[in-house]
Amino acid sequence: MFPIHVHVTPIELITIKKMFPDCGKPDNDISTVVQSTGVTVGHVAIYACAPGYNELEGIIQRFCEEEGEWSAEAPICSPIGIVYTGCD
Repeated sequence: MFPIHVHVTPIELITIKKMFPDCGKPDNDISTVVQSTGVTVGHVAIYACAPGYNELEGIIQRFCEEEGEWSAEAPICSPIGIVYTGCD
């Protein structure tokens, strides 16, 4: 199979990007690892604690939303042996 080359004008490219917003790579704290199914609307990012960390605080799943942003805040994990209480 040969690659198909399609010529797209700048205006068409802007329209396509509006139709399929790109949330970009989901951000994550050093204490977490994240895997995502993709970076466009409807895709999911799933978080887990990185080695040496536990007690994930926050939402484990984030979704790429129509505005081109990931839902919610990225979660964090506590270093093993330390538990965040949420109080300063």
